[in-house]
Amino acid sequence: MEDISLVIENFRGNGDLLMMICDGHGGKAAASFCIQYLPTILTRELAEDTSHVETASRDHTVIALHNSFEMLAAIMRDIEEFATCGTTCALVLITNGDVLYSANVGDTRSLVITPHGSLRVSTDHKVSEVDEYNRIIKSGGCITYSGVPRIHGYAVSRAFGDCEAAPYIIATPSIYKMQLLKSFSIVMCSDGVFDVLSDDDVASVVRACKDGDNAARLIVESALMLNSSDNISVLLAVNCK
Repeated sequence: MEDISLVIENFRGNGDLLMMICDGHGGKAAASFCIQYLPTILTRELAEDTSHVETASRDHTVIALHNSFEMLAAIMRDIEEFATCGTTCALVLITNGDVLYSANVGDTRSLVITPHGSLRVSTDHKVSEVDEYNRIIKSGGCITYSGVPRIHGYAVSRAFGDCEAAPYIIATPSIYKMQLLKSFSIVMCSDGVFDVLSDDDVASVVRACKDGDNAARLIVESALMLNSSDNISVLLAVNCK
């Protein structure tokens, strides 16, 4: 099992909610490192004054998330163990009780579940995705095929670690922000779930269950019944507002 998850219900001591799933490959070390150090780096970056920074986004939390991912990636590039070991990372931060931020690299997915549907608030970073495929080709990468398109043998196109595949595998995150206007639930799953279940499948399970623990268990059981062959992790926050 190379998945590791983390929930901090009082992140930074101000009532914020932090949720993370890291799905490691090539061993568990990269996932463990990410879970251990990314919250610390993010805490520091959120405390920084970024009013002087010239950037496309003026949202302080967006800047902090971007910088935190890039900083952790830079640290890991200097550690030999992470040349052939990496991890996806999906992170959800809910601030002030009703503002959701989501940042991710790799194919661990985050969804916002509403009473009538679901909204994906992460990006699947895979070599097979058109934008990622083109980015890698433009960077001079040689894409091979083994079941799916791969770069240096990896199916994901963004991750922490996997330094042997630089500059093609990067750790620049996709970042989303949304206001939670009514009762939403947040579900985060590693790709072992979404290999066999759609976003709507997962949303239907969450809406059918009043209890979050039961919903998470049913999502795992459903993926196993459909013969998912990958690690499976699920985090679920019910009625976030």
